[in-house]
Amino acid sequence: MANNPNVAGKRSQQESLLTRNRILDQAESLFARRGFGGVSLREIATAAGVRHRTIQHHFGTKEELYQTVLGRWDHRVQELLLAAIGEESNLELAFKVVVDQLFDFMLQKRDWVVLTARSATSAGQPDGIAGRMRLKQDS
Repeated sequence: MANNPNVAGKRSQQESLLTRNRILDQAESLFARRGFGGVSLREIATAAGVRHRTIQHHFGTKEELYQTVLGRWDHRVQELLLAAIGEESNLELAFKVVVDQLFDFMLQKRDWVVLTARSATSAGQPDGIAGRMRLKQDS
């Protein structure tokens, strides 16, 4: 018997992962369009079709959700770069492959690109997030 998403209770690991990704997709889109301060957790919950508490269960606070969204694709970008660089011994060709891979990825993840740009300029970001992000990168 499948779990009914409208009934409170334990979900399968797969359903939990799908819910988590749906929340991240909606949060990424809303944060990209309106910034951190322009979006509430309730709006994200409504857009993702979940309860407000479901977001808190998966991510904790709004700031933690925001940081998760910002770092969501970092590992994938790193994989793309390493794969492109590792496959090519000619530096000029490797650079071309990297640029092509990144460009294609960024076209697919436009909201993430906008959000990352907002983050880099601290536009619409909560106090302290930029500092914490820099500290993590410097470590």
